[in-house]
Amino acid sequence: MPVTLQFGQYGNQLAPSFLQHILQYSQAPPASDLTAYFRFQESVRKLIPRSVLIDMEPKVIEKCLVSKKLNYQHSQAIWRQSGAGNNWAHGYKNFGQSAGSDILDTIRKESEHVDRNLEYLTFSSLAGGTGSGLSSYVIQELDEQKMKITSQCILPFMQGEINVQCYNSILSFAKMLEHSSQIIPLANDDARIIYMKSNPTQSKTPNFEQMNSVIGHNLALNMFSQELDFNCNLFKIWNCRATPSVSKTESRKLFGIVNTVKQLLLTGSIVDSQMDYQISLKNTTQKYCTGQIQLFGSLIQNPKDIHGSELQKLQQELKDLKTVTVQPQLFKMQSCTIKQMKQQPLENCSSIALNGMLLKKEFETLKNDLVQKLARRQFLHFYEDRGVERDEIVDAIVVVEQMIKNYDEI
Repeated sequence: MPVTLQFGQYGNQLAPSFLQHILQYSQAPPASDLTAYFRFQESVRKLIPRSVLIDMEPKVIEKCLVSKKLNYQHSQAIWRQSGAGNNWAHGYKNFGQSAGSDILDTIRKESEHVDRNLEYLTFSSLAGGTGSGLSSYVIQELDEQKMKITSQCILPFMQGEINVQCYNSILSFAKMLEHSSQIIPLANDDARIIYMKSNPTQSKTPNFEQMNSVIGHNLALNMFSQELDFNCNLFKIWNCRATPSVSKTESRKLFGIVNTVKQLLLTGSIVDSQMDYQISLKNTTQKYCTGQIQLFGSLIQNPKDIHGSELQKLQQELKDLKTVTVQPQLFKMQSCTIKQMKQQPLENCSSIALNGMLLKKEFETLKNDLVQKLARRQFLHFYEDRGVERDEIVDAIVVVEQMIKNYDEI
């Protein structure tokens, strides 16, 4: 049972969206057990999330506490009056020392409500101060207690949100690689693309609430009825996809969903709209360590469904993909689990969890930007003044480089 840890502005905005989608999808017949993410609070006679809300500013947490959608309790929240100033070092070194014991105590109290299989699911931004720095401190402390930790993190817009986002992102991600059991990275740029391609008639750029809904949907569809767990120390990166890519009910039959899933695997696409169906096994370059695919819906819509045999054929093609061992520059997937699920959270749909380096370009961009800034000592004093030495930053770069190399050698 995971206790959800929500760090900073991003974590306390995305996690509620994720949990609301969990509630929605778990109620699809046959209903799933909600106790993995929620518990019944006798004092208020309500179902509340198994969560701890953490921020060094009160604004976002206060909105969570007054919202009646999820019934967060004040005892689950901890905050201060000043933020970490978009500085990983400030969050990790300073707030980690000053607020760390109170945060860990609040986490311990919430964890006491879990009677089996205690683990943690964290939500944080790589670019900010509280989300990146303070979450790194807490993850490290929980890892010392030998806890299983799944870390969901968001990459900043590559055009740049803040000048030091490369410092924060690489330092934070390196700590996750060291201390988390598995990591689910998502990119703000990808969430924006998914929303806009899925809503082609809307010309405006989506706001953060709409982007969080996209991310929450993709995560919830993958996690409300399964665990992403292969206990692989070298390959911790999970990429969550879904079809439909946004939370909406579609009229597609399951054979159409399976065909879309196959193309998502071959193309590595982040969205099921406007995909290139010309790409085939012969000319794709995707590589995955492993994968988990769930197909939600009836195998055959009715006994007279003429597409039943086509669906079974497509499912077999999907299963055959996992045994492909072609040249490294082509498609390669070592193993894949495919499950047929009875639930229909969005009528016919599918979740796709892929263990692979699909965000390689984004991480290399952040890493290269940091290497250049570090060579010029640009912004370095912001971190040295807070107790983070240059060697620690170099070590973080090496950790991320090694992760990219491990996936390249699959």
